[in-house]
Amino acid sequence: MKKTLLVTVLFCSLLTAGITIVFIVHETFPDTTSACRPDFSRKALLRVKDDYLRGRFPHWYREKSTLGTMTPELIFGEVTIEDDDYRVPFVAKGPIKTLSRIGFVDCVSMDVEYLAAK
Repeated sequence: MKKTLLVTVLFCSLLTAGITIVFIVHETFPDTTSACRPDFSRKALLRVKDDYLRGRFPHWYREKSTLGTMTPELIFGEVTIEDDDYRVPFVAKGPIKTLSRIGFVDCVSMDVEYLAAK
């Protein structure tokens, strides 16, 4: 009886100590993984380029008139990661006008949303 009780107490103590260590390590080194990966930044840039040039931009019919072309020159800035999106700034240059845009690419679905940049 004493051996069983001793083994049970020892087992519970070790289990408690193990769980405590796991929580301490987790709090010291929190999980900072994200769906966004810096090595996929180029993929996000290409996704914006393809999406924009194929006219999937929500107001493309107005955009092409403003730019004066169906195939504007795109100049991209540095791709950054914000929240769970790749932030892809770019300039669309046409013969009539130049427009600044930011494409936000969802890290998981790779869907693109746009914002006019200043």
